[in-house]
Amino acid sequence: MLEKDYVEGKIHPLDLKNMVAEYLVEMLEPARKYFLEGPGRRYYEELRSLRITR
Repeated sequence: MLEKDYVEGKIHPLDLKNMVAEYLVEMLEPARKYFLEGPGRRYYEELRSLRITR
């Protein structure tokens, strides 16, 4: 198990960080495609056009 290996020092913290980052990129890829290439593109563009006024 990953948690057990980390606690026991079998996995270096930087390796764990990189593994988690890669997993998150994979997991979030469908949402990224939706907002950058799919029907969600208009929402992305609308958010980019908003200005913060305070």
